[in-house]
This record gives sequence, structure tokens and C-alpha cells, in this order.
Amino acid sequence: MLLYIVNEGDLMGTSTRRTNDRVNKILSANNKSSNDININKLVSEILFPKRNSSKIKDDIVNSTCSTSFTQTVKRIITLSNNISKNGIGTLGINNYTNLLYHEQVELISSEICYDEDPIIKQSIIEILQAKDLESYLTDSYQVIKDFLTEYYTEKFEAHAFEELATNVTDFDDEEWENKISNLVSVQVEKIFTYSIYKQIVINANDEFKTGNILRNVSNFILKELKI
Repeated sequence: MLLYIVNEGDLMGTSTRRTNDRVNKILSANNKSSNDININKLVSEILFPKRNSSKIKDDIVNSTCSTSFTQTVKRIITLSNNISKNGIGTLGINNYTNLLYHEQVELISSEICYDEDPIIKQSIIEILQAKDLESYLTDSYQVIKDFLTEYYTEKFEAHAFEELATNVTDFDDEEWENKISNLVSVQVEKIFTYSIYKQIVINANDEFKTGNILRNVSNFILKELKI
């Protein structure tokens, strides 16, 4: 879960939450409780305004075909192949088996992430939690699906949770994170098929093609969230 706050449009390497005037307008007519808000409708209105395009939607789509994102996906595939062949020791992490679990997660996330993009890093850390790491990482298809779901969830959180916290009387971060994650995961399962995954594997060394594939995936997934 991400706790940093910046104003919309600010570019700060360690900041991930940002206030958003549009989301605030959707929510601010009345103070509401969680039960008063239709999560499907809210996400749809955020992503697909009746007039103009959504900066939030554009940001999510563009960020999933960035170098940081595409290269992280490539690293998931490469690391998974290496672990499948030679075990987790192939990572070359000193004294790995004697490390605490959270230390293992932190070091593996650093191996996976292309750079220090905070939302990508947090997404990778989140999906590694409570897993048998070696077994989990051998299935790069599942890891990428989980990464997509967690990343979209974290992006929604960064753009909208500050306004939800202000306008929803009984707002609970974890509850809403689960709501968004459940909503998104259904579409990820539907859209990110094994055949699309294989296209990414085949084109993993071509950042342009991989970026286009992930852009299309994101557009289709977000489109499915429109009601």
C-alpha cells in the first residue's frame, strides 16, 4: 500500500499518491459511506468521463508500455526461466537461505525491477508476499498476471484514494484496495491470455513490440471496466 501524497502533475521519484480534482468532484457532492458507492460505476466514471479523455486512463496505459514496465516484464520472464532450470540459487544472492523472508522478498524484487519506479517496485513486493518464492517465480505467466492486477490497483490507489479518504466517511484503505483488485483481476484473467503472454515471450527483446502488446492489453482491460 502506497502512502505518499503529491499534487496532480508533480513528478517526484518517491511519491506515488496524488490528489486529483476530477475524482474529488465525483465524490464531493455528499459525504458518503462505502455502502453508498458503486465501485464499478466509480471506476468507470474515473476512466471514461462523458467529456474529454481521462488523464488517469492515459497515465495507466502509457505507464504500462514504459521502459521501466516493459523491462521489468522481461526480467520476470528471464528470472523465471533461470530459476526453472537451476533453482533460485541462480540469482546469486549471498546466504539467501539464511535471510529473513522480507529480506528475500526485497532482494528478489530488486532483481526483477528494471529501476526504482516506486509503483512498479511496490507492486512486485506485494505480489511476492506470502508465496513459496521459488515455486511461484517459475510460473512467469502467473507472475505477470499478478503484476498487472497489482499495478493497476496501485495506480488507482495513487490517483483516487486521497479523495476517497476525504469524502467517504468510513473509508478503509485495505477494504478499497481489495475491491479494486477484485474488479481488475477479473478483466486481467479475461484479457491477458496465454497466447498474449507467449507473444510477449517471443518479443521480449524487442521493447517496442512488447510495449505495443502491453499498451493494447491495458486499453482492453480498462475498456472492460466501463459500464
